[in-house]
Amino acid sequence: MRAGKAALESGDALAARRHFEAILAAGLGDAPACIMLAIACQKLGDMEAVQNAIDNALAHDPRNIHALLMKAERLAATGNTRVAAQFYGAAVALASQVKDLPPMLVEFVRRVQKSLPREYD
Repeated sequence: MRAGKAALESGDALAARRHFEAILAAGLGDAPACIMLAIACQKLGDMEAVQNAIDNALAHDPRNIHALLMKAERLAATGNTRVAAQFYGAAVALASQVKDLPPMLVEFVRRVQKSLPREYD
């Protein structure tokens, strides 16, 4: 996992993708590995692979806030804003229950929370 993260941080999305795909193919993957694969695929512009990786992350952990936010982003990008709002709402609701949310996700959740219709808040 470290090598894949390092590849992403150095800007080598293709190496990161290959690394995370190998982890998942070996049956060693989890939601974070799927999320990292999605990020690598996004940097490469492969949106179908992004969607598959996000769906796999949610299959591993349906309450993963990062995966829920990424799923909402993909849905919104494809024009499915109604379902996207539901995923955003679920992520915001879960985030309110987490004490040690990473700073990046805290900021993302705050931004989403401000833009959500009140019914999903």
